[in-house]
Amino acid sequence: MYVVGVFQRFSMSVDAVDRLGLTAAGLRVVAVIQLAVYATIQVPVGVLVDRHGYRLMLGGAVTMALGRRRWRSRTASFSPWPRGCWSGSATA
Repeated sequence: MYVVGVFQRFSMSVDAVDRLGLTAAGLRVVAVIQLAVYATIQVPVGVLVDRHGYRLMLGGAVTMALGRRRWRSRTASFSPWPRGCWSGSATA
């Protein structure tokens, strides 16, 4: 899972310079903030997994992801970026 987390954090850098107009320094700041948030959330999530078990936590994460996906599909103007901006399916 750690490898997936690292990939997700840094894979956005491929298009971030073009799509967001970031410089190398700006991209570095984004990467550091993402790493800090990721590292900070590890402790509370670990405590919750120890207390409630991984199945409940995984079920909650899947429920949140599906709910977000459903909400996002019904909301046309949620993001300032075009639909599919990070998946590579947006047209320039």
